[in-house]
Amino acid sequence: MLGVKYAESYAIVQNRPVVICLGIGTNMGDHTGSAILSRYLNSIAVRRNRAVVVCGGNEGNAAHHYEGRVDQSDGRAENYQNVEIRVDSGQRGFFLEFWGNIPDSFNLSIRSPGGETIPWLRQGLSQRVTHSFIYERTVLSIESVLVESTSGEELIILRFEEPTEGIWNVRVGVEGQVYNGIFHMWLPITQFMTAETYFLEPNPYTTLTGPSMAQYVISVSTYNDANNSFYIESGRGFARDGMVKPDFAAPGVNVSTVRGRQTGSCFAAALTAGAVAQFMQWAVVQGNSPLLESTEVKNYFIRGASRTVDMTYPNREWGYGRLNVEGVFDVLAGV
Repeated sequence: MLGVKYAESYAIVQNRPVVICLGIGTNMGDHTGSAILSRYLNSIAVRRNRAVVVCGGNEGNAAHHYEGRVDQSDGRAENYQNVEIRVDSGQRGFFLEFWGNIPDSFNLSIRSPGGETIPWLRQGLSQRVTHSFIYERTVLSIESVLVESTSGEELIILRFEEPTEGIWNVRVGVEGQVYNGIFHMWLPITQFMTAETYFLEPNPYTTLTGPSMAQYVISVSTYNDANNSFYIESGRGFARDGMVKPDFAAPGVNVSTVRGRQTGSCFAAALTAGAVAQFMQWAVVQGNSPLLESTEVKNYFIRGASRTVDMTYPNREWGYGRLNVEGVFDVLAGV
């Protein structure tokens, strides 16, 4: 946030347009763009002569997201869903975030690989409890907030210290009547894990990293421009509330850099930021559209994106298509 603030202040002093590029991301947060950083980026992106480009992350194939639903359609009052997490040896600890859709009130029960069980946790408005397992070294801290301050939805954070290797089971239930029963769980991004830990039945969608779900920023997924194939590790949309993200995909596989060929979503964001800067040069510096706003920039790039005739847009992988700077100027020329 301080870096963004610096770039913004520099633009004001120099009286020039600015393009801010974030090649970093996190799995933590509600994945709707409600987090503080997302809201701050939105406040910058809506200003004239500003644009913010954010990468979509590389978590699409990491098995770090789970989406489930507690269903009461068969009339049972004690319906629940089991979520299994495979923890590898060498995993010193990790966080897990649980987000439940309102108005349901969710409860959790945890079973370790050794069979020790933490019974149903009845959540209050805000509480924190710590459990030490008798026959295992694991210490589990659970912090719950019934109404999280930025999103208004239920958040439960599980912090595992020295987790036992094997299959952990998190049983998810709903207290009282079930309204929609939908919940999501995220593990940290791969770079923050000390060993291979993942959900046994993951969902590859809603795996864009924050703050790429911010509404007014330009969010990009990653593809291989050598054969126009989607990069399997790339984060996928949509946002948890259904908002269309990513906006489009950009090249990010085997990109030529000063350190050799590199791959990742940060390179897709960097190439997009360069394209946006080129467009800003034409629009603002050269006086063709001096009052350009961020939403206009994003929509010009969406209109100019390359699309495949046998694919429906927007979609979770490609958003509205592939980055195409020439297509943007074709739109402006009325081609």
